[in-house]
Amino acid sequence: MREYGGFIEIDDSMKVEELPMEEAIKKMMSEFRPMELKDTVDLMTSADWKDRFLAEYLQTKIRYQKLHKLIVKREAGKIEFDTPIPLESWKRQAEYMGKYLFELEMQAATHGINLPNAV
Repeated sequence: MREYGGFIEIDDSMKVEELPMEEAIKKMMSEFRPMELKDTVDLMTSADWKDRFLAEYLQTKIRYQKLHKLIVKREAGKIEFDTPIPLESWKRQAEYMGKYLFELEMQAATHGINLPNAV
């Protein structure tokens, strides 16, 4: 995904009209592909603290979801690599990440920041 001026290019044949950043993110997430960490760079480097807050939330959510998928695969015996890290450690990490996401969601509600439903 590349941004130029008033458009976000998804591929060579499709462009989305200019939208506020929040709407562009929602449209991209719902219609095209899951958000990746690299998609948060513009938000992360924004001068607006609300954009940086949103980037932090999205990055944490993306990482949490990836960790959750790994835990499920490992529990099912379908993980494709060996790791010395105990499963309980991954579960604790996911628990703490979930609590952090909750805190970010509470702060977003307090400050009127709309968070996307799906990442």
